[in-house]
Amino acid sequence: MLPIRLAAVSAVAALLLWPSAHAQAPATQPAPRAATATLSIPGPVQAAHRQLHVRLAAIANAGGRTGAAAVELDRILQPHFRKEEQLALPLLGLLPGLAQGAAPADPAGALALADKLTAQMPEMLREHQGIAAALGTLRKAALQDGNADAVAFADQLAAHAAEEEQILYPAAQLVGAYLRTRR
Repeated sequence: MLPIRLAAVSAVAALLLWPSAHAQAPATQPAPRAATATLSIPGPVQAAHRQLHVRLAAIANAGGRTGAAAVELDRILQPHFRKEEQLALPLLGLLPGLAQGAAPADPAGALALADKLTAQMPEMLREHQGIAAALGTLRKAALQDGNADAVAFADQLAAHAAEEEQILYPAAQLVGAYLRTRR
């Protein structure tokens, strides 16, 4: 998870620093700009979600108390992942381009998506509470079953949720705020 965290922090830092760095560029030489920035889920984030899904499916298929808890977690988690992949994560795809001074290919669409994310953020955070409860159940069942892999998975998914709440969601919201200032 560290590469994702570092990439997100670096992208947010670049986004925050871009206006001051751009302002220091000589007036006779415009800063180089990328053509456009597109709404797309960054590859490392897609890969992390795929990996979590694959591991959860394997734990669910193992059966027993741990498998039953994993099935319940998956029931809660999959709609949440879909919501993230529709609202928050595509905005993160704009970060590299914005950091280079590129305008979004669809500024109105990006702002509309950012507004939807802002409206849905309280619900998404409540969903994290439900996921945390289901993770607690999974972890407890895994400890009872002696399933160290499932315990490690529960810890990994809890860390992923914290990363989303502390880095990825705020970065996506920051993209929207930044785009509003560029109107």
